[in-house]
Amino acid sequence: MPPKLARIQPHQSLEIGSKFKLMCYVERGSRPLHFSWSIDRMLNDGPQFQRREKIATTEEESILTIDRLDSIDAANYSCRVANEAGEDRLAVQLVVKSKRADKIINEIKN
Repeated sequence: MPPKLARIQPHQSLEIGSKFKLMCYVERGSRPLHFSWSIDRMLNDGPQFQRREKIATTEEESILTIDRLDSIDAANYSCRVANEAGEDRLAVQLVVKSKRADKIINEIKN
């Protein structure tokens, strides 16, 4: 049976310094399952993965965690799971906001 990932909200907006955790969880699918991650950075000044991302994988889920977000972490994060019968993907767009930028925007609006 091909894998099917649990769906999540496709857009997340968090502040600099926040913790980001993205869970890629298989609702159904035959084992063995193979997980992989990709990142499409909005500020592409370096390698796709930084040393900041931690990935923990079990038989039925893979979790990507960044303990303290910075502006460089704004990106599209994609998880892929595959087995012999097929594959499934999910993607999340992460926007990293600055408290200072929000304050300036609010001042301009007022």
